[in-house]
Amino acid sequence: MRVGICLCALAVMAPLSAHAQITRLNVQGPYTQQSSGMTWPESVGDFSRVSILQYKADGSDMSAGYHRMLAHAEIVATAYTFPIPAGSTTDASGHIGQSQCAPLAAEIMREVPQASPSAKPLSAEAVTLDQQGPQRGFHGIFALTAPRFMDRTDEAVKSEAYVFCVKDKWIAEFRFSYPAATEDARKEIDAFMAGLKWTYAGP
Repeated sequence: MRVGICLCALAVMAPLSAHAQITRLNVQGPYTQQSSGMTWPESVGDFSRVSILQYKADGSDMSAGYHRMLAHAEIVATAYTFPIPAGSTTDASGHIGQSQCAPLAAEIMREVPQASPSAKPLSAEAVTLDQQGPQRGFHGIFALTAPRFMDRTDEAVKSEAYVFCVKDKWIAEFRFSYPAATEDARKEIDAFMAGLKWTYAGP
């Protein structure tokens, strides 16, 4: 299990691998993860990039953190890319489709309440995202109390997770956290998901 650190915000969990050390990269401009080809720009709409974190020395497991800053309606977004675990089930054609990705997504969703005992699942659904063609994935929403969110303590927040298996090699995971009192963050989250263009290399 790894802990991704977002500046002044809720710590966001990402599962499936353990890490001895997290390295914060000091970069300017768009940053491309060499192993996957995924590029994280400095901004996505109203979201500004605040971190690039590397969880493995070979750069195969990384995240980019973004903030949308609006008083008491902030949104913390984190985009992760890391390898699909070796030995994962494939379909008859050798690909990892939605049914093969489902157990990986379920493991990620299970680790949210494990990492944050106050987390309560609110909903779970299959989703489709238009990025490099239609991408089928999974979406879960949780309610929890964050010990620290921005400059506040014991904040009631909602946390959303999206999981996609990309090009039979990568997991693209997205986390969004925002105050539970926020009336509706759907428009902003959808805009981020559409605006962060996938640049994964491969067929």
